[in-house]
Amino acid sequence: MKNEKIKPSAAQSFKRFDKLDFCRKKINTFQEMITNTILAVQQYKVKDIIGASELNVCIQGLESLFEELNTIKLMIEKNNKHLDFDEVITRLQKINNELSSIFRNFGTLNISDLITVAFASDFIQKTITDENKDKYEIIKKYVHPISYKAMTWKEQDGKSKKKLAKNRIVEDFMIVESAKNFECFDLARTSRKFNTKVYGIKVAIKNEAEKKTLIISGLVDDMIVSCNNFKFIKDKVKSLYSEKPKDPEFLTSDFERFVNTLTIKELLIYGNEELYQRFVGYLTQVNLIKQKPISQNVKEFISCELYGQRRTLIQLLMKNSDPEF
Repeated sequence: MKNEKIKPSAAQSFKRFDKLDFCRKKINTFQEMITNTILAVQQYKVKDIIGASELNVCIQGLESLFEELNTIKLMIEKNNKHLDFDEVITRLQKINNELSSIFRNFGTLNISDLITVAFASDFIQKTITDENKDKYEIIKKYVHPISYKAMTWKEQDGKSKKKLAKNRIVEDFMIVESAKNFECFDLARTSRKFNTKVYGIKVAIKNEAEKKTLIISGLVDDMIVSCNNFKFIKDKVKSLYSEKPKDPEFLTSDFERFVNTLTIKELLIYGNEELYQRFVGYLTQVNLIKQKPISQNVKEFISCELYGQRRTLIQLLMKNSDPEF
């Protein structure tokens, strides 16, 4: 893919001091990305997102890049009077491309770093609008990339106004065709690992100029929804109550408990109608549990995978004020 370009022509227009400052800042930025990525992938290993061999390959690659940056930094300090800036820019561009490859396979800590390496440092500033600014700030703060892919548009991609149903499996080509910028999708439907199913999310980043879409897979922090002041989250929760159907089940305390179980991930991904459908589905499952003997429920619960057990517990906790449960 076309990564961020560090243009020699742009660097040549600077004064010598500005060129040195440009290179130093780029080196410091890359080294900070590397240290953040090392911390991130170690956590991904703990959470069983990557294996031990993958962690080893990633760390070795990052160490090598960090040493290369130190070499370039030393070269700048020793030979700044006779420095070949074109050579430095070329070496920094190569490091940028190698970082992009590491982020693609193993992820990093901050989504903003990934976007900077994949597209450009000013891409987000050009892409943010008043409509999606708050949502992006939430994604930047709470979503941590574990991998990404860049998909080139076909002729009609990016132009479709079709709304994607999030309560079904959404393929990557469908995201490229129809997703809006910063639109989010659930990894639970395509992943087998528990942490990815619970916290996993896909974020679409559209680059109109290059006719490409970044599909970033990441983990969302398990932050308590009520401890947030983001307007997007407050408005979403408020609208869930104000726009709810008039059906009797939505007027009970069960619905309030359901809303309280929602995570930042679910608020980022799902529309109100999809969440209302989920609530009705949970009530149906709870009623089925109620009709079965306890022995059968216990047997089914034990045989279920961890993610299914978690979902069953959430469904039952919705009814914690009902003595029959």
